[in-house]
Amino acid sequence: MKKIYNYLSYKTMMMHHLAFASENSSMSMTLYHLISYHYYKDKAQDNYFSMSHNERETLHKLLIL
Repeated sequence: MKKIYNYLSYKTMMMHHLAFASENSSMSMTLYHLISYHYYKDKAQDNYFSMSHNERETLHKLLIL
């Protein structure tokens, strides 16, 4: 469950940074949030691929609900 929690946390942070990047009018803040978005995207992807088949299956069931 720890990997699933971490994955969902990374995805949440990813979406927060993407939302802030689209709302900012400052180019430097937009770039900061886009870089942060890609950082969390890579962390979530690494976490997803390190999960076992059963953990991925549980994650997919949770996302469907």
